[in-house]
Amino acid sequence: MKNTIYILLSFVLINCSKPKNKTSIESRTVHAFYTDKAKPIMNCELIIKEGDSITTYNYRHSINEEKNLEFSFNKNSNRILMFGSERILSGNPVYINKNLQDYEFNTYRSRELRPDEGYLLFNPEYGFLSIQNVLAPSFVCLPTENNSLAKEILYDSRK
Repeated sequence: MKNTIYILLSFVLINCSKPKNKTSIESRTVHAFYTDKAKPIMNCELIIKEGDSITTYNYRHSINEEKNLEFSFNKNSNRILMFGSERILSGNPVYINKNLQDYEFNTYRSRELRPDEGYLLFNPEYGFLSIQNVLAPSFVCLPTENNSLAKEILYDSRK
C-alpha cells in the first residue's frame, strides 16, 4: 500500500511539472491593401503553438509558401518578435470591433520607432488582426472573407 501511494504521488508530481503545450489550427482570410481596395485576398491556415512563455503564430498560405508569416509572442514581456524586429505595446487604447466582440486587440509598434513600420493590432488568442505598413501593403486578417469589415478595420486602426 505504501509503495502504491509513492508511485501515485510520483506520477502526479511528474505530470504537474511537464509544460502544457497546446496547438490549434484555424482558417484565416488575409485582405491585402495596396490602395483602398483589398487585393488579393489570400486564404491561409493559422497554426498557434502555445508554450509556457512563448506562443508562435504561423500563417501558411494555401498556394504560395513565400507568403507565409511566422512570429512569436512572449507572454511574460508582452512583446512580439516579427521580421527580426521586436514590437512593444504602443499605449494606444484597446481596439474592439462589434463583429469580433469576443476579442480585445492591443496595438503594438516597433521598438525602434522606425518610420517605415506601422502598427499591429494583436490578440494572443486570435493572432494579428491588422498590420499597418507605410511603404508596403497593409493587411487585415479575418476568419472569413469580408471586404467591408476589412476596410472598416483598416481605417479604424489608422486613427
